Amino acid sequence: MKIKIRDIKENKKVNRVEYINSALIIDNRVYKKRRNKEIYNYLEAKDFHYYLEPIRTKKGIDEFAFLKETKIDNNDKALDLMYILAYLQNKTASYEDINLDKVKEKFESVNERIISLRNYYYQLQDKIERKVYFNPSEYLLMVNISLIYEALNQAKTTIDKYYELVTKKEKVRKVFIHGKLELNHFFDNEDKKLISFNNLEKDLPIYDFIYFYKTHYRDVDMIDLFNVYQSRFLYNEEELMLLFGEILVMDKVKIRDNSYLVYEKVQNLIEYVQITREFVLKQNEKYKEYKEKKLQE
Repeated sequence: MKIKIRDIKENKKVNRVEYINSALIIDNRVYKKRRNKEIYNYLEAKDFHYYLEPIRTKKGIDEFAFLKETKIDNNDKALDLMYILAYLQNKTASYEDINLDKVKEKFESVNERIISLRNYYYQLQDKIERKVYFNPSEYLLMVNISLIYEALNQAKTTIDKYYELVTKKEKVRKVFIHGKLELNHFFDNEDKKLISFNNLEKDLPIYDFIYFYKTHYRDVDMIDLFNVYQSRFLYNEEELMLLFGEILVMDKVKIRDNSYLVYEKVQNLIEYVQITREFVLKQNEKYKEYKEKKLQE
C-alpha cells in the first residue's frame, strides 16, 4: 500500500511529489513504510553499515535523504554490489539444524515447476506443429525449442543432485538476504549504500544472487561477476546445485497473437536460456577444477 501525502503532514510548500514503486518522494526526502522495525538493529548488531539509515521514523514511516548517484558503468556498479553482498553474507552467516521437511518442500517445488514448464511447452509445440503456417513468434520458438527442453533437463539433474547432497547434511548455512537485490537498490557513491531492506530475512545465501541474476542477466557480465563474488563468499556444492536448478527454470511465455510484443518475449526467453546455460556450464567447469585442486592438496 502506498503512503499518502496526508500521512506525512508536511506544513510547508512542496515543489516535487513523486512515487517510485512504494516510495513517496517529496522534494529532497524519501518516505517508505517500515515493515520490520528491527531491520536496522539486525544490521547494526552484525556490524554491517552499508545501508541508508533513516533520518527519523514516525508512525511506521521512515524518512530518508534523497540520494543522487554518480553515473557509473553497470559492470563496475555490479562489481561493487557483489563485494557488499559478500560482506553482508560473511557478517550474518550461521549454521542451523537442517529441516528435512523444508528441504523436501523446496525440492518438490522446483521439480513441480520443471514438470509444469515441460508439459506446457510440449503442448504448445504440439499445437503449433499442427498448423500449416507459423507466425514469426511460433517459428522462433520451434527453431529453439530443444534449448528449452535441454535447460529443463539440466535443471532436473542439478536439483536432484542438490537433494542428494543436502539430505546427507546435518547443518544448513543461512544468511540475512536483502530480498530484492538489484542495481536500483544500490547507491555506488563514495559512501556506498544499499536501500530497500524491507524484505530482509534469514534464508539460503543463493537467493539474493538469484534475484539479481534474473533481473540483470542481460545488463552485466554474470560469469566474471559471479567469479569475483565467489572469491569473497564461496558456495558449497549443494548451494551451487540449487542455484543452477533455480535459474535454469525459465519463465512461461504465452503466444496468444502475432504481435511484436509476443515475438520480443519469445526472443527474450531464448536469450535467457542461452545465457543461463552458458553460465551454468562455465561455473560447473570452474567448480570441478576447484574440487580436483582440493583433492590434490
